[in-house]
Amino acid sequence: SLLRALANFTSTTADSLIARQMVSSADFGGYHNSKDLSKNLVYEATAPIAGVMLPTLARLREKRDRFRDAFINSYGITLYWVGLCVLGVNLVADAVIHLILGDQWLFTIPYLRVGSIYMGIHALEQFYEKTLISLNRQNLATLITCSQAVISVFVAVILSKENDLLLLLYGTVAVWSSMNIFTSIVLTFILRLRFKLFSCYVKMIICVASTYIVATLVNSKVLDGYLGLTLDAIALCFITAATYITIASTLWFISGRPKGPEN
Repeated sequence: SLLRALANFTSTTADSLIARQMVSSADFGGYHNSKDLSKNLVYEATAPIAGVMLPTLARLREKRDRFRDAFINSYGITLYWVGLCVLGVNLVADAVIHLILGDQWLFTIPYLRVGSIYMGIHALEQFYEKTLISLNRQNLATLITCSQAVISVFVAVILSKENDLLLLLYGTVAVWSSMNIFTSIVLTFILRLRFKLFSCYVKMIICVASTYIVATLVNSKVLDGYLGLTLDAIALCFITAATYITIASTLWFISGRPKGPEN
């Protein structure tokens, strides 16, 4: 547990440690603040789901079929919620920075948008880790986390030569995404999930892509500063949530209202 905690800390702070050596204190402050903000807006909003499901999965360890169903349902919920949070932050990032950090930090808007994706992936990674622990695969969870830490540090050091904070953040997202894909493949074999995880991702991608198109069109054709930055952002959040839920519910209904992530 201690080794896994140290590896987790290393993988989540590698980019910040490298970024501190790359740029001025002011630029690093913007990078760090936007990353913290994305953590509060995305990770803190989604991580509790993994904490709630851990005791349930631990009790179902010996009942593999029920464990599999509980994992898919819980993961589906997490995936939908992560998708909605990341989408929301990306759509109203300028208003969030303006309201919380101030106009002097507007240059950090791209950091907040990419950082929200980074924190969403982090939430999914924590879900995977807790699932492996529930399966009594602590050693495997530690090995994956340590590998991620080593790769994160290596990639951060390599990208530091480009002196580009956004590229550094993109590199971190790429590392975490790759490790998540690897872990999902491992869990697919352990639990014999076949294409169930893939199905969860396809539905979420459809929801995110469709909602993004609708929200962007509404923002550009209807809102576009008409109510002012703050009220526009609030209206856009409501429109985004309503559209996302409508599309997700429609997909669930079309597919025959199955017992799955939509529940």
